[in-house]
Amino acid sequence: MNRKEFIVSAVVEQTLRDILVEDLELSPADLRPDADLIADLGFDSLSFATGVAEIRERLGVTLTKDEVFSCRTLGDLQRLVAGK
Repeated sequence: MNRKEFIVSAVVEQTLRDILVEDLELSPADLRPDADLIADLGFDSLSFATGVAEIRERLGVTLTKDEVFSCRTLGDLQRLVAGK
């Protein structure tokens, strides 16, 4: 990973953490890269919709429903967003 990719990854990780804690009221302690979005974090369709809207607003990244639903873990979501 080069310096630019590292910085992008760090910004995405922190922004996603902020969204999950501030908007979805999740505990920071639960936000591990291997945390399952549904089983561990309790994501439902409203959580996904809120998360996608906040990602678009805060990071300027537009995700499709299929892209988001293909993410099983928080790490998967971070990689998807960082890759956009």
